[in-house]
Amino acid sequence: MPSPTDDLRTLLLAETAAVQKFAKLLQTESDALTEQGLFDQLPDLTAEKNLLAQELGELAVHRNAALRTLGFGADHAGTQAAAQAYPEIAPIWETLLAHSAEARDLNLQNGTLIDTHLQHVRLSLDALGVVTGANQQLYNAQGRASGLPSGKSLATG
Repeated sequence: MPSPTDDLRTLLLAETAAVQKFAKLLQTESDALTEQGLFDQLPDLTAEKNLLAQELGELAVHRNAALRTLGFGADHAGTQAAAQAYPEIAPIWETLLAHSAEARDLNLQNGTLIDTHLQHVRLSLDALGVVTGANQQLYNAQGRASGLPSGKSLATG
């Protein structure tokens, strides 16, 4: 006979696997941000992260529904209460929390790396503006030079 917690247990295990996959993806993103030659992987990693984030959101919705079915609140405190009431859930919940903390820390670290890269790019563009005497953006949204003296380009003849 199935246990009343089977659905919750299954969902917590699926959520744990998805969070582990997310953390691994965040580590790959960190490598792409710090190792030369891997930066071009970022768009694909971002797309994959977005899909995983959506999956995690859906799993959380299902977990919350399972919690309500068992008579618990549909939130962190409800899951904590379920883990206390049903000891077979506790180790799965603790594992999920540990992997979630790891993913959160990696995400914060990657955010810092991205902010550092953006700051470096902004400073470089500002330096180019000083060198060229441009008070505007050096390049427009289409990647064309703007704010530079106009004239016939040698490249176009």
